[in-house]
Amino acid sequence: MAIVTKTYLSKSNTIVKDTCINVGLNPIIELLYGHLYTRGIIYFDHLKIKNMIEDKVYPDITKLRHVLKMTNTASLNKMDICKPCLSTCYSGVKERAVSFDLIFFLVNKEWDSGKGFDYEKDMYKGFDYSYSKDASNWYQYKNYFKWDEPGIYTNDTLSKEVDKFTSKKGNLSKIIIGMQHFDYGNENIEIDITEIFNKFITGEIPNYGLGIAFSPSFEQISTKIPHYVGFFTQHTNSFFEPYVETTYDETIEDDRVNFYLDKDNRLYFYASVGNNYVNLDELPTCTIKGAQIEVKQATKGIYYIDVNLSSSEYEEDTMLYDIWSNLKYKGKAINDVELSFVTKSSNKYFSFGLPKQEEETEFVPSVYGINQREEVKRGDIRKINIDCRIPYTSNQLRSVEGIDYRLYIMEGLKEYDVISWSKVERGYNENYLLLNTDDLIPSRYYLDLRVHKNLELIHHPKVLEFDIINDVTNNKA
Repeated sequence: MAIVTKTYLSKSNTIVKDTCINVGLNPIIELLYGHLYTRGIIYFDHLKIKNMIEDKVYPDITKLRHVLKMTNTASLNKMDICKPCLSTCYSGVKERAVSFDLIFFLVNKEWDSGKGFDYEKDMYKGFDYSYSKDASNWYQYKNYFKWDEPGIYTNDTLSKEVDKFTSKKGNLSKIIIGMQHFDYGNENIEIDITEIFNKFITGEIPNYGLGIAFSPSFEQISTKIPHYVGFFTQHTNSFFEPYVETTYDETIEDDRVNFYLDKDNRLYFYASVGNNYVNLDELPTCTIKGAQIEVKQATKGIYYIDVNLSSSEYEEDTMLYDIWSNLKYKGKAINDVELSFVTKSSNKYFSFGLPKQEEETEFVPSVYGINQREEVKRGDIRKINIDCRIPYTSNQLRSVEGIDYRLYIMEGLKEYDVISWSKVERGYNENYLLLNTDDLIPSRYYLDLRVHKNLELIHHPKVLEFDIINDVTNNKA
């Protein structure tokens, strides 16, 4: 897996049925149904990911996955679910909604978030700067410009589109892009928006953002007390800022030092200038013993071939050469590069019958690239190396398969994943991961490792602690 990238929201708003009120600066999107209903609208810029595709950091758009993640403001304590709570979009109390569906739909206009904060004007103040009727709101996407339908889409329009979305023939809706069920009502939004995000990138459809609403059947329900679910927006002064998480289904797994016969192996070619990976003008070519093998690009400046050599044609402990040609950088031709690898017996990799007797496989992981308790300024892409050192040796390192990492923060005793368990890259004689600190909100972060070995899963907690600091104040948030 290449760099995990987070695209934070640029703007958001809650639009309230049949009102011109704007709450675009509120730290919470409040979705209501019953006494009245509301809808949320959010916008995130896709250009950062598009630029990474064009720069070949993510060379294959089909390997991308984009997930919208928004944190629920409700208490995680199930005992509190039935307790009434206050609302910024309603003067009385409201009940937490349970057992419902939220729909996610395309917004059809380029809208403004607005400058409002409060739903009701404070009568004890003179001019209330937190109260605004500017757009966007239920009727307008910008001042003096109306939505095609009030609320972006009428309830009737959304009802018809939900029917198309849930059709037995598949999703026939051009508006609804997803639906998520909530059991207790305190779950977070976590919905795959890969298809629509990629269409934003390719320009197949314009990116005006997404809308979030209760399913149309719930919006039609009338109750004395409204039912509510809320999610943090980008205006929250906390760690729980919403984002789209982009991951790439490509992990560097270089088999050059562990090339087994009869196994699918992958050999890499690295192009760098001044310690920075660079893209060649064209895909290089590669031959092994005169046979040309298809070359693919893993990420910026890193290319690879897939090779499987049969033990019936090749002997173990034989040195072979992979020759890389057609090397061009900024119009200049570069001489062919000859690399080598040594074949290993398939018996050392494949084992059938009795349990395989492992050689020395234990190691003590240590990390470097970021120091313990280091204060890191946002903006860098840091390479964190994982040294797999064999115990009781002076300096023997190894490249190890089956290492995962997790990055998280702690709030009291609770752990919140920033990057869920992901594979560590296995390069030439090293293990590493790439961390984009620009996507990390100021806080203290912890790194865990786990190692898969036979039937064991060995956990190494908190192998690294570091702080992301605010660029301006030089302090943690």
